[in-house]
Amino acid sequence: MFHPDPANLDRVKEYIADQERILKIRKKPDKCADSHKAGNDNRNETTWKSCDDTGIMGACCRHDAVIHLCNIHGTGENRALPLAILERIIKTIEPNRPIGVLYDLGCSLDKFIDLLCVHHANLTLQRRIWPESRSRLSFGTSVFHAYVHEWSCQVKYNPRYQKGWGLSDGESLERLWSSLSPLVSPLRYATRNNRLGALAHRCKFRNKKSIINL
Repeated sequence: MFHPDPANLDRVKEYIADQERILKIRKKPDKCADSHKAGNDNRNETTWKSCDDTGIMGACCRHDAVIHLCNIHGTGENRALPLAILERIIKTIEPNRPIGVLYDLGCSLDKFIDLLCVHHANLTLQRRIWPESRSRLSFGTSVFHAYVHEWSCQVKYNPRYQKGWGLSDGESLERLWSSLSPLVSPLRYATRNNRLGALAHRCKFRNKKSIINL
């Protein structure tokens, strides 16, 4: 259940860095990302020095079943983590199936993938992350978090203002974290293997209940 492995995560980070080096892209400020502590990952290693692991990140399907979880180690939540999970989903499902992503910082992730830059001779270039799959990806912000974004962002990314999302609220992970909260205290001093094993068992049990309730 826990993906990706560290080698795959490093590969995604290097892939992003390669695209930026090729196109000489400069990082631009993002007000939406900067307003979220998780998205504005400016903390250094000192912040995490007393922690073996610093959290988990995941993805759930429309009916709240857990698809993938990613163990966070030595850093905060950065863009390589959701991109690594999304890459695995892209490779797993049918090549012609549309993919809708509701994420606290869905707007930032969408812009990050498609970041435009003005190159020499006024040529407009892009990062070109997953060009073969980009047309079937659509992004939105989760409903609960959408209202802290700028109004221009809400109009474009709030699923309540867009077609195609139905009543999906994008808050499956919030419900997952709530169901996992009883494990926080007993796992605080657990070994990494015991911690990940307990989380995986709990998530698998939750998935079975979710399927039964469909």
